[in-house]
Amino acid sequence: MKSIHITEGDFVVTSGLLVAEGTAEVQASGTATVILFDKATCVASGQAHVTARGANNVHISEDAEADVGGTSHLEAYGKARFTLRGKARGLVMGESEGFVLEDAAITALGRARLTMMARGELIVGEEALVNYATNTTWGGAKGRCLQITPAFMKELAERLRTLQAVKNDGRGVSCVRTIVSELERGDLTGALAVTNNESDKIRSYQDIVQALREAGFWYEIDFSKF
Repeated sequence: MKSIHITEGDFVVTSGLLVAEGTAEVQASGTATVILFDKATCVASGQAHVTARGANNVHISEDAEADVGGTSHLEAYGKARFTLRGKARGLVMGESEGFVLEDAAITALGRARLTMMARGELIVGEEALVNYATNTTWGGAKGRCLQITPAFMKELAERLRTLQAVKNDGRGVSCVRTIVSELERGDLTGALAVTNNESDKIRSYQDIVQALREAGFWYEIDFSKF
């Protein structure tokens, strides 16, 4: 495959291999393959494929694909497919699909579909669906696979709000209200972190614990098995 190497300026590519470094800015379409390093950027469409391993900005749409790592930022639209890894961050929407690994973080909107196995932040909104399957996270999700949608988080938030409101002579439970707030803004990892960090307080309220357990947020070791 013929390859081109650039380090600055703008370049349009529709086929073959392009390696971009420095501050180069690339527009890729057709069947082009683009590899980015340093601070190079790429806007890709068609059936182009982009690999980013620096501090790159990558925008993909239509049927384009991207494998984005380093400290790069990804935006995905249309029916684009992606893999996010390293410490990359992403905003995905439309009907895009992909995987999130390692320490990557993502905001999923539109009708995006993804599997998240990363330790990074996850925010879910609109009609997005996330299979959350990380083994190294906070709270009950550890070692489990949760199917996360905005409707799921809204329903859980309402249930927790109702349960906590009658505790402590109507004063409620502040840490549970914080979980509700995180769920309402779509921040799953924030809700799990509060659940884990405040578990000593929450365990005093068995109906709240049961609600969190049923949602997959509450994890306890069964020592009888050892």
